[in-house]
Amino acid sequence: MQAGNARRGVSPGEGIELAALVRGDEVFLNNEQNLIIAVSPDGPPLCGETAMFERCLPDGRLVLRHHDNPVVGKMPSRAKSQRKTNPEC
Repeated sequence: MQAGNARRGVSPGEGIELAALVRGDEVFLNNEQNLIIAVSPDGPPLCGETAMFERCLPDGRLVLRHHDNPVVGKMPSRAKSQRKTNPEC
């Protein structure tokens, strides 16, 4: 799980199926922030940082431009299944 620049290992709580989670899902943690207690029913957040698409790398990762800085990232699984076929990506 990643919040801001901090990454932490967390365990699934009762009734949480890890196989159903994908990158970008919003989850709720317990007070100690080490246990997933719920998954947001609203899906991924609809707001956040924006960047300009620059290109796809051969391994499928994306190069984005954020405030004049290149950023490499992976496309969320849900976006992969919803995007149109692009020979570059």
